[in-house]
Amino acid sequence: MAWNHGLLTDSGSFQMVSLLKLANITEEGVEFENPHDGKKMMLTPEISIGLQNSIGTDIMMQLNDIISLLTTGPHMEEAMWQSVYWLDCSIKAHKHPTKQNLFPIVQGSLDECLHRLSAKELVKHDSPGYAIGSLSRGKANVIILANAYLHTTMTKDTTRCHLITIHNIAFQMCLMCNIHHAIVMDQFPLFICEFMQTRFGKTVPLWIVEALKSVNADLTVADENSSYTAVPIDGDSQKEPSY
Repeated sequence: MAWNHGLLTDSGSFQMVSLLKLANITEEGVEFENPHDGKKMMLTPEISIGLQNSIGTDIMMQLNDIISLLTTGPHMEEAMWQSVYWLDCSIKAHKHPTKQNLFPIVQGSLDECLHRLSAKELVKHDSPGYAIGSLSRGKANVIILANAYLHTTMTKDTTRCHLITIHNIAFQMCLMCNIHHAIVMDQFPLFICEFMQTRFGKTVPLWIVEALKSVNADLTVADENSSYTAVPIDGDSQKEPSY
């Protein structure tokens, strides 16, 4: 892969939900049916770990029994205990425990008590790390952001788009602090010029150039020898982000 950085792989468990109509879950593992020729393929905890071992991933996920979030009744607890059992199978099949990290996955659908019980059982294995299941699929008692809603939000509401991550919030806080300092020092137009030239070089978009001219910040006449220095938030406690 020519990838010299951290690598995480999943176990294939999610296909128990996405391909449920083609799957038969047993204590041994999950048997999938090829929709084209009807051939069977068995995915066991041992096979899942073997595949991840061969990839050489740094963090591997155990095969766990994932059920629909709409599932109720005793099947939720059965799936949780199935996942605990499959973890034992995965640990026994793990060929490189000192080089590759196997993460158990806390399960329990939407039942908080089952999540606690699952976590209590999994920590007995003293694994290098733990994953929490079901989070990516949301919860029934909270507002779930659908893809359509996120798309609308990201494309039509620029404020939400900018604040979508903590990194961007920190970036904008630092930027506002630097702008305030430039205004106090009566260097705001110069600050804008230097910021834009640092960010875009000599290829600043025309609409930005024209917009800045309307507030007397002409990028075409910026003083390239300026000694202006931006001030980070809280003195020296935070570094100024790279624009």
